[in-house]
Amino acid sequence: CIRDRGRKAKPYNAVLTDIYPHVELWKYMQDSNPCLSYEPNPVNALKVPEKLKGIRTMQLSLHHFRPEDAKHILHDAMVKKQPIVVLELQGRTIKGLISPIFAGLIGFLFSAFVKPFSPMRILFSTIIPIVPLVVTFDGLISALRTYTPDQIRQMISEIVQNDSSLSLSDFEVDTDIVSCGLFNIVDLTYVVVIPKNSKKLK
Repeated sequence: CIRDRGRKAKPYNAVLTDIYPHVELWKYMQDSNPCLSYEPNPVNALKVPEKLKGIRTMQLSLHHFRPEDAKHILHDAMVKKQPIVVLELQGRTIKGLISPIFAGLIGFLFSAFVKPFSPMRILFSTIIPIVPLVVTFDGLISALRTYTPDQIRQMISEIVQNDSSLSLSDFEVDTDIVSCGLFNIVDLTYVVVIPKNSKKLK
């Protein structure tokens, strides 16, 4: 179960969703964790079905959406009075740009020592370092595409301005970049938007 370690050992139920559901994988995961369930039908993050209540979470994914779509995701949660938490394991910072290079270098130097031994892994990680280059490139692009806290605040401000049914005073909004990981080498960008009148989740 997913538990709150800071308080009493209270389990939380989590529902897995995706626009392209991974039903077989989710069934396997559910068998090993009774607190997990899943929605077998496609779920569009821009318009989440009313039946799915609770804290919405997005990990390492908001940067894949264009600004207008990202605003739709935040707006949908706000207008339906559902808390939303966004976590990005990178940031548009110097450290955020260095981390992918470091990850690619680690892959290049130590892939030969990973067990079980694989000639193909050695070929494409060390001799012809395609994998480290792809990891580095993908990480750099993700960092550059990650929305900054100022951009998120601007999005939320525009959402409220364009929807008269919403007021910024009705929500608690927190977004920032914090350092984490070994030697604080990783920048974590987070967004938390919580309706002030939302009922405590049980």
